[in-house]
Amino acid sequence: MIASAGLPVLKNFIQETLKALEGGNEADVVKAFTSLHQVIEGGILGLPVMPTASQLLQEAISFLEQVISDPAPAVDLPANLKPYPALHDLYANLLELRQFFLAVAQGDLSRNLRRKGYLAGVLKSLQANLRHLTWQTQMIATGDFSQRVDFMGEFSVAFNAMVIQLEESLRKLNEKEAELTRINGELRQEIELRKTTEESLRRSEELYRQLAITDPLTGIFNRRHFYQLANSELQRTCRYCRPLAVIMIDIDYFKRVNDTYGHAAGDQVLRALAGLVREALRAVDIFARYGGEEFIVLLPETDLRTIRPIAERLCRKIAETPLPIEPNHINITISIGASAFDPSAQPFPSSKKETLDQLIDLADKALYEAKKAGRNRVCISNAGPNIGPEEE
Repeated sequence: MIASAGLPVLKNFIQETLKALEGGNEADVVKAFTSLHQVIEGGILGLPVMPTASQLLQEAISFLEQVISDPAPAVDLPANLKPYPALHDLYANLLELRQFFLAVAQGDLSRNLRRKGYLAGVLKSLQANLRHLTWQTQMIATGDFSQRVDFMGEFSVAFNAMVIQLEESLRKLNEKEAELTRINGELRQEIELRKTTEESLRRSEELYRQLAITDPLTGIFNRRHFYQLANSELQRTCRYCRPLAVIMIDIDYFKRVNDTYGHAAGDQVLRALAGLVREALRAVDIFARYGGEEFIVLLPETDLRTIRPIAERLCRKIAETPLPIEPNHINITISIGASAFDPSAQPFPSSKKETLDQLIDLADKALYEAKKAGRNRVCISNAGPNIGPEEE
């Protein structure tokens, strides 16, 4: 509708234009139409200004470019473009394509695209390719290096090269792991062998040590080791002023045993006697084979008053115990000589070795007296070692 205020002005311009046409003056006609056009275009008459087709097209193009360039494009057309349904559909299509493409770019491959057409088909194809690539990547993660990509151009070349390199790296890693496993196995075997060897050496050393300190026939200490232990015990005795006793044991008529039953039987008698004496002694007592059929015992914390009952009890036990000598049993007796040393009642010895030798000598003399008195008895030496002043 033309505004009512502008109708008289428009009517006047139309009349002037008609007059110019009737006069036939070309210049006046051009002038009249130019003025009329300016009035209409400029809104001089108060009429609404109508956009031209080129203006509408430029506005539509600018608005559609928002879908491509703007981070947050409008969700609907402006009012002056809404009367065009085709433009509305185009804008809605572009918005949906934009949202779909954005989702794919962000890694969301689950979005559905309802639109159809060439561009939509391309985007759907890209989505399908990415989905398949994701599955292939998952398969590679499980160790399936047979996966190859042949549908994404240069990316396919790079992807396939990566898979080949991963497979080769894994192969080399497996080879190194196998080599390490083999080496570890060899090391474990070597360690076990060394442990076995060390244990064997330890047992051998222990065996040799036992052989060095024990009598091979009876299994008790030998004479050499007895002296080592006895000297140490004598030092303790002197340091703490405690008594110490020695007994010498000899088998009565042992030669008869050898002559009657043979030397093998004599060896059995020696072993059996050693076992009986060891059972009768304390753990702290030092028991050894002195030589031949003679045995010696060092008894710590034992003086002259307590040595006699110990020796007599031992003498009775041997006499009352038949020894199993195949195929029979035989009875033997022993003679015992004893001596004792009490530092609390005597000065400290000038030489502990001489004191030990004197103790053994006194016990040996007492043993001789027991044999001389008829055997199967105990004789105690009442004399102590010849002890001088302690050396500085």
